[in-house]
Amino acid sequence: MLIERSSKFEAVQGVVQTIHAELVRWEIFPVVDKEVGEAYQLAVDLIGPNIAHPETLRRVHEQTGAGLFVAREHGALSGVLALILLNQAGLRAVRADSLDGLDPSPAQIIRRGEEPSALYAWGMAATSLRTAQRLIQGYIGIDRVAVPHLDCYGRPATRAGERLMTGRLGFKPLRRSTTGVVCRTPITHVEAAAA
Repeated sequence: MLIERSSKFEAVQGVVQTIHAELVRWEIFPVVDKEVGEAYQLAVDLIGPNIAHPETLRRVHEQTGAGLFVAREHGALSGVLALILLNQAGLRAVRADSLDGLDPSPAQIIRRGEEPSALYAWGMAATSLRTAQRLIQGYIGIDRVAVPHLDCYGRPATRAGERLMTGRLGFKPLRRSTTGVVCRTPITHVEAAAA
């Protein structure tokens, strides 16, 4: 998908719209306000309590327009995907191993209309294999279509998450990280696709 835009604002809106479009293909939708608590509880149940609070999830989603997404099976919530679109300050923080993944600073996150400098894969949780596959395919679509030119970062919270990120998704440990940050640069992405 090639989106030509005449202004920086429209191009950024294109990134957020492209993220939405890639996820909708897999029946993954932006969270609505009443779903935030339910999405948080599902993630706590599957990952553990050491995750961002509902207010933080809501704030990041509202600030960027593309922070929290949900999937359902037979009407029941079955999956959550959380992302942070970082600005230059956020990119510097994650590279310095100082980004607070539980409560990221609003000053490190893009606002609607700003160009993202990096993507932070904040979290993914699913209650079924079918939903997990949908979330993974949706993330791969984002990676390849919406932000292939950006570095992508994350900090796996579980062994399964670490295997997914460093195996299938091509992330590598961030050099000098003492907190477990992993990174997928555009070059690594191309190398992983060729393998």
